[in-house]
Amino acid sequence: MFKRILISTDFSEASSSAIGHGINLAWLCGAYVEVIHVVSSLEESLHMSILDSGSQIKWKARLETYLDLALPDEAYPGAKKSLLWGASIPGEILEHAVKENFDLIVCGSHGRGLIRRALLGNITQELSRNSSIPVLVVPPIDRVRFSNGIDRILVPMDFSQPSLDALDFAIRLAEAFNSAIILLHSIYVPVFAETRNIYPILMTVSADDELKRDASARLKAILKVRTCPPKVEMEVKFGEPVAEISYYVEENDCSCIIMGSHGRKGLERAILGSVTTNVLARTKVPVFTLAPRF
Repeated sequence: MFKRILISTDFSEASSSAIGHGINLAWLCGAYVEVIHVVSSLEESLHMSILDSGSQIKWKARLETYLDLALPDEAYPGAKKSLLWGASIPGEILEHAVKENFDLIVCGSHGRGLIRRALLGNITQELSRNSSIPVLVVPPIDRVRFSNGIDRILVPMDFSQPSLDALDFAIRLAEAFNSAIILLHSIYVPVFAETRNIYPILMTVSADDELKRDASARLKAILKVRTCPPKVEMEVKFGEPVAEISYYVEENDCSCIIMGSHGRKGLERAILGSVTTNVLARTKVPVFTLAPRF
């Protein structure tokens, strides 16, 4: 499935978990691995301005030591470890990934503390929105998943093209790892009149069953035109999408989530973009994100 995996680390707990997931996938796929730490131009200039030449050398050597400790040689023999320098951390990661033909980027969801959490969270969001390569975002959890493969894949479905792309990617992943796929559609109509065209009929108390039947029929139609693995389930729920996704993952022991980074156009695009961002912030399982036309 994956032949070349790029793992980005900032030496935080989330990054450590990301390395664990990336290495487990690499063992399963026999993939080439490179672990990188990107030093931004701002960080470099700050250190250069306050450190003398001897301290600057020690700082750079310390970064190399942290990188070696992040992935010991025996953990994945042959893995490359690199320090990169660039004006933008996400920009440098994406440029390096494309230049070196990686087919998966793995990163942590956020770092320690409010400032590092916000910084890494912003970097992760930029990667998810702008990467032409699938991005695996890993939260700082204790139990490393994927060690025995990927069992259950949750694909939130809003019928947009990005969610269809996510399903196609999930099918490839399921075929590689003999996984089950669960399609989850959350019926949630905001109060704004312009969003009502998401559903074919207006929501009323008496229309609940019809809405659910319609959504189920649309999910079946999507599956009918695809060659799917044998283990595919469909779930239609009523509720706010982020809450329903988070609840379903926890209650049904899903291995990961696969999502498009945003939806249709205008307000609908903003809604799904917000859903993906909030899922990344709240979920305790890894999330594969795919930008449009990945």
